[in-house]
Amino acid sequence: MKKNLILTFGLLTAFSAVIFFSACDRANIDNDTSIAADNAFAEQLFADVQNISDQASEGQLTTYIPYFGETLLSGCATVTLDNTSTPKKITVDFGTTNCLCSDNRTRRGKIFITYTGKYRDSGTVINITFENYFVHDNQVMGQKTITNKGKNTNGNLNYDIAVDGKIKKVGGDSVIWVSNRNREWIEGSATPTWWDDVYLITGDATGVSAAGINFDIDITKALRKEVGYKFIVSGTLEIQPVGKFKRILDFGDGTRDNKATVTINNKTYDILLY
Repeated sequence: MKKNLILTFGLLTAFSAVIFFSACDRANIDNDTSIAADNAFAEQLFADVQNISDQASEGQLTTYIPYFGETLLSGCATVTLDNTSTPKKITVDFGTTNCLCSDNRTRRGKIFITYTGKYRDSGTVINITFENYFVHDNQVMGQKTITNKGKNTNGNLNYDIAVDGKIKKVGGDSVIWVSNRNREWIEGSATPTWWDDVYLITGDATGVSAAGINFDIDITKALRKEVGYKFIVSGTLEIQPVGKFKRILDFGDGTRDNKATVTINNKTYDILLY
């Protein structure tokens, strides 16, 4: 009887251990794609305001065309140029109520753009700030600074891009995003039109997700930004959240769509950009 009791106890202990470790395995599964989605959202919103500022500094903002050859402003914004200030200043005012723009995004509020020279001139510094500026009811805050570094070793104009930003999402949570990037102008610089312009983006960033998780970012394959389209179309970056597996965010093969993938611990998940 004693042997049977010992055997029974041993089996129960082993079975309990299996249940315990299985529960731990389930608890340790990391399939949270929200951190990568928050980063992609910040990437998109701050790229969007740069597209507006790039064309504003060239004096072409009234014909700004970010998406399938349509006009973004289309009555949504009032553009004011102040030539008397130093540096010069442009105000893009979308009004106090949401206006549906041609890229199917609603916007309201103001974007302020100051610039020391022409967009193509080496040394020009462009600074972008916001006042109650919302995209789809997500508030964009902070500042973005673009510095023209002249031509690189490839013979292309390149720009250092610094962002110290915050996005207050519709639900009230906020994404903090701080980045230092370089943007190389690889296509379209020789044409008078700008919607054929293409940039490659490299560099790194840090941030805090809407869930309050700190993360670091490193671009491992240059992000391809086509100014005539609202989403990044290719490139990969690695996101390292504190206490979690590394995420690999892949924007795709160059196809113009709103799809991306996130790989976490060798498992890949689909996400949609918005």
